[in-house]
Amino acid sequence: MTTDECVIAADGVRRRYAGGFEAVTGISFSVARGEIFALLGTNGAGKTSTVELLEGLARPDGGTVRVLGHDPYRGRAEAVDQMVEVQRIARASQQEVRDVVPGCREADLSTELVGAQGVLKAAGIVCDVTGDGGGQLPAAVQSALGWAVREAATEVLRHGDPRLCPIRLSASADGVVLDAENDGAPCTAAGESGSGLSALDGSLDAGPVGDGMFRLTARIPLTRGESRPAALEGRR
Repeated sequence: MTTDECVIAADGVRRRYAGGFEAVTGISFSVARGEIFALLGTNGAGKTSTVELLEGLARPDGGTVRVLGHDPYRGRAEAVDQMVEVQRIARASQQEVRDVVPGCREADLSTELVGAQGVLKAAGIVCDVTGDGGGQLPAAVQSALGWAVREAATEVLRHGDPRLCPIRLSASADGVVLDAENDGAPCTAAGESGSGLSALDGSLDAGPVGDGMFRLTARIPLTRGESRPAALEGRR
């Protein structure tokens, strides 16, 4: 495949996080101009980590990445501009699918919690989930809280070397609150864009809470008539 035909090339790419967890283990692939290409896998399989390498948001720990013939991590304007446009088109396409496909499935909170536990456990981090389950929450609320779970797990893996990351979900007649704490990775509220929190009048806060602990908190009010989730025993 010539340079003009190949727009994305990954060769033996690896990516490791704090604690030694290797999210991407030597993946190789190429994408031709005009080709429809998908990364498939379970939560924690390394899909987002791979896309972030293609976007130039992180440097590979092994192997090479090329977008339009350039290393995206070095910030070549040609590649960066193209990836920004790809992101815009992808988001617009996703929304169009949700608008036209009946019953298009939103993120399932329980699935996101299990996925976060799995990837954190693989990195040697204890993640206990306690409180209320999210099975009876509205789909939009589950999707927004699922985003918060992914955000918390990503921060922990990227920016620290914690041992613990407990997650608590609690609900009342007024709303639902998700707290994710850890003992080693400073949390930052990266913004609510794409989370669905703003549309639900929700909020996201993050920062230190003392004793070397950091906490990310997502709050979403529940309107009258919306379901309160059933109790869930702590997962281990």
